[in-house]
Amino acid sequence: MNTTKILIALSTTLFWACTEKPNEAGTTEIENTMAGNPGEISAPDDGGLASESFASDTKNGLKLGSCLAGLADSPSLAKRAAKAATIAENSSNGLPKAYILNDGNGNYQVFVLKVMDLCYVEADLLTKRSGDTLEIEYGPDRVESACTCYSDHWFDIAPENKDIRYFKFSGKIYEIDPGPAPGPSKKVKKTDEGPELTDARDGQVYKTIQLGEQTWMAENLNFEIEDGVQSWCNGNKGENCDKYGRLYTLAAAKTACPPDWHLPSVDEWPTKGNGGYSAFYAYGVEGWGNAKDEYGFAILPAGNYQAEFQNFLEPGLLAFFWTSTIDKLNHNCPKMIHVGDGFEGMVSVCSDNENDGLSVRCVKD
Repeated sequence: MNTTKILIALSTTLFWACTEKPNEAGTTEIENTMAGNPGEISAPDDGGLASESFASDTKNGLKLGSCLAGLADSPSLAKRAAKAATIAENSSNGLPKAYILNDGNGNYQVFVLKVMDLCYVEADLLTKRSGDTLEIEYGPDRVESACTCYSDHWFDIAPENKDIRYFKFSGKIYEIDPGPAPGPSKKVKKTDEGPELTDARDGQVYKTIQLGEQTWMAENLNFEIEDGVQSWCNGNKGENCDKYGRLYTLAAAKTACPPDWHLPSVDEWPTKGNGGYSAFYAYGVEGWGNAKDEYGFAILPAGNYQAEFQNFLEPGLLAFFWTSTIDKLNHNCPKMIHVGDGFEGMVSVCSDNENDGLSVRCVKD
């Protein structure tokens, strides 16, 4: 039995309904973010099928996916997702299909569309072959989420297993289809881009997005406080303000948002500011670690200003946001949102110093 390390990081914030667009077969098309790079696909070698579906992200045991629909929060959404998956998976002999992919360089994968699985799993994969069937299952020592969702899965397999006829995962058997693999599923954007916001105070224009019933800035605030003391560009470099927005003291943050917009509370933040790594994955700007920016929220690692030491934490590692929440049960500490590409993910924590310079995201009244 072979063992491979795997990480599946999927968004657990699934309370926005999907917009469905049936294709010719009547199934729901939802964009998947892990489809690999078609430009890197070369000709197949001995008998394998090269495919644009090959996901280079799964090399060395790292596998990431993207949820199609949440099953816990919306019964109607769950029914639609289940129906779409059933239509897509059923074949003439009753077995759903799987596909063998080859990148042309001797690397092989089993590709399965619309698998109902845990939203987040970190585990060893146990691989076992019996005759013409290859079985893959999660090892006993694993970290997992409570939610489930539909997503496309890519599994790295050894070249000697490319001739299998059946594939088994999570108790379900798939028949290997020798034909060309379909493209990855398409994902409906779970948010809508809102109208641009022009700040009448200085003429700056910000992108906005709609998250449920909330309208958010999709960029960090970059309004300069008049006295020039309560906000900074990171490192006192203007280009950092242009990219990451300004850093504000708490007092400045409370008054910095444009008219009809305000500094959000912890409860107003997505996942109430405590979404862990899944929230980082879903809301961090694409290109920051493994973040995929599922919702267009585009959290940037803007760094901060540390008042006690009078120095800056440079951009590129962490993000910190002021909130309007005061924790009265914890010495009246002001709460901030801490975001990083590590075990912390996205968490709401107490701030050490109200004079530190943190980023600001504004939400519409």
